[in-house]
Amino acid sequence: MRRGVVNKICLLSLLAATPACTAFLGKKGDRGHKPPAGAGSGSGDALASGSGSGAGTGTGTGTESKPANPTAPAPVLPTGPRLSEDQLNTAWNVSDYAQLCKQELGLATDKVLAPWNCLDGVEIPITVDAVAPDAAAYAKMAQSHGGCDKPSWLGEEPCSNYAFVQKRELSQDVTAMLLCRMRGFVSPLDKKARQANYEKDPSFENFRLLYDFDSLGLIWSNAKTGKTCFFDYVGKVYGGYVPSPEDPKEPSFAELPSPKPPEKLPFGSDVEQVWKKNGKDTWKAPREVVEKDNCVRCHDTGPFKSSPWLDQVVKIPPADQSVPYLIVGKVFAPWHDRFPLVSVSTTKVTAPDGSEEEQVCTSCHRIGALATCESHLLYSTGKTAPVSLSAHGKKFFTRAWMPPLDEARKEAWAGKTDAELQALWDGAWDHHLRKLKCCCDKPNAKGCLRQDLTQSPLAAAVPGTGPEECK
Repeated sequence: MRRGVVNKICLLSLLAATPACTAFLGKKGDRGHKPPAGAGSGSGDALASGSGSGAGTGTGTGTESKPANPTAPAPVLPTGPRLSEDQLNTAWNVSDYAQLCKQELGLATDKVLAPWNCLDGVEIPITVDAVAPDAAAYAKMAQSHGGCDKPSWLGEEPCSNYAFVQKRELSQDVTAMLLCRMRGFVSPLDKKARQANYEKDPSFENFRLLYDFDSLGLIWSNAKTGKTCFFDYVGKVYGGYVPSPEDPKEPSFAELPSPKPPEKLPFGSDVEQVWKKNGKDTWKAPREVVEKDNCVRCHDTGPFKSSPWLDQVVKIPPADQSVPYLIVGKVFAPWHDRFPLVSVSTTKVTAPDGSEEEQVCTSCHRIGALATCESHLLYSTGKTAPVSLSAHGKKFFTRAWMPPLDEARKEAWAGKTDAELQALWDGAWDHHLRKLKCCCDKPNAKGCLRQDLTQSPLAAAVPGTGPEECK
């Protein structure tokens, strides 16, 4: 039986069905629900055309950039018109929602952010026993009979390959991250091999292997205010040109990155059906994201969440514990009801020798009350795993990476067996984990602390009043 992560997040919640004639990428304009009868398009003012394809190393910038001297930045005020949320159709028009996000995050509204190319990101490796899987190991994983070293925490095939992540600084305070994924097992080849195959034989099949993705996730967040926006699409999509959500412009063939699509698709449709889409035709309407996706279910401590899978290629710092976590837009109010954004911690922890210690698990970052409490806390400490792991994945330091070891422990623990390492870890921190997990399960118990992350400014953590107690 296939095993998968119970808690799916926004990047992986709904696989859109597409007609046979558009089996590769779906129909243009088929993104999200249609607005109710009589609803206006709410497109707002015309926007200047964006430029560039986001080419580079995966850390390129959008149309806004940092000041030349980051130690003494000149104040830069956002430019462009400002409209109230009631003037925008933020529920059904993703471009309107993106405009609201730019206003709230402090970005210029009269400039369109540059498009993305999924292949400009860094490919996230999938390995089995520290090496890329060969055909036999890949087929075994595809049949759910084998694990990998560092699975993702997303969806029903956490060991599937061909995922790319990239980051852009949209301004001094605003960061964007894009994740492009194939969520199933298609081919063990990496980007370099797929690109070589397509350049040698520019067939439709090789084009699909190179540019075919079925999940896009984009996050914008202001590090100072905590205001955050989620954009999502699940379904077949061309990853070579991913427009910014507010971009009204359909690209020309000349603007597509190389290697370009074939001139004709095998089922006779015009090749423009593959790539000629603007932001509204690419991303889900916010109302559909709210109804079908649970982004903050897993992103419960802040906008960007790390894991060993992602940590192989990008380092995501913990969310600043002094900054709130605010999802932009009234359309996302149902998330606040379904998924309260609350962090959990504890009062001091009693060590085996009777001394009192500060809770180590929240000394650097938050512990969210949703998926982090329910499963990710146990993943990070090696107590459970999201799927079956490979033999290498089961080694102590692969499956348990929190809390990080200081230099003294690294030296003292070197050369120990996995059983010895587990005993050392339990002696140092198991009492911290037990009390924190108790507070995750009983946040109002005595000895527990909980904090509402949606208040700005943040209020102090509230102690539990019992009658139960976590020790």
